[in-house]
Amino acid sequence: MAQGDVSFTFMDRVKEVELNIEDGRWQSALALALTLPDICGGIAFPEIVKKYRDGRIMMDRQKNPTRDVGGQYIRWFDEYAFDYFKIKPETLRKRVLDILA
Repeated sequence: MAQGDVSFTFMDRVKEVELNIEDGRWQSALALALTLPDICGGIAFPEIVKKYRDGRIMMDRQKNPTRDVGGQYIRWFDEYAFDYFKIKPETLRKRVLDILA
């Protein structure tokens, strides 16, 4: 694997989530799955960076703009995943009751 080959690393993580689910390691699957929007947000929205109150861009030690990880995560989720999480209260109630039954 070449350094910077993001697609391999990303797909490897997706496969790892699937393997954790198959093995019943729910906490590991969840923790790893929650890193996926971080990766995607960084790729999709590199322009979202941290800024000081006066509007200047924060720089890291190598003089590169500092990622606004939270902002990237939220923007990616809102644009690409939010619609899959919309659920009507009555549908949610039915699914919970079905699980508990």
